[in-house]
Amino acid sequence: MRRRHATPSCRTSRGFTSRRGWWRWTRSAAAAVKAATLGNQVAHSNAIFIVCSIKLISLAVVQKRISSIKVNP
Repeated sequence: MRRRHATPSCRTSRGFTSRRGWWRWTRSAAAAVKAATLGNQVAHSNAIFIVCSIKLISLAVVQKRISSIKVNP
C-alpha cells in the first residue's frame, strides 16, 4: 500500500498539469492587478453597476410581492 502511494508516475504528470494551471492562474491574476491599477475608476464603476443591478433585482421582487398582495388581499 505504501509503495503504491510513492509511485512517481501519476504524481509527476499531475504536478506538471497543476503547475501549468498555476502559471495560467498567476498570469490572469497579474492581468487583473494591472487592470485594477490602470483603470481603478472602471473597476469602481463596475462595482457600482453590480450593486445597482442587485438593488434593481430586489426592487423587482418587492414590486412583484406588492402586486401579488394587491391582486389577492
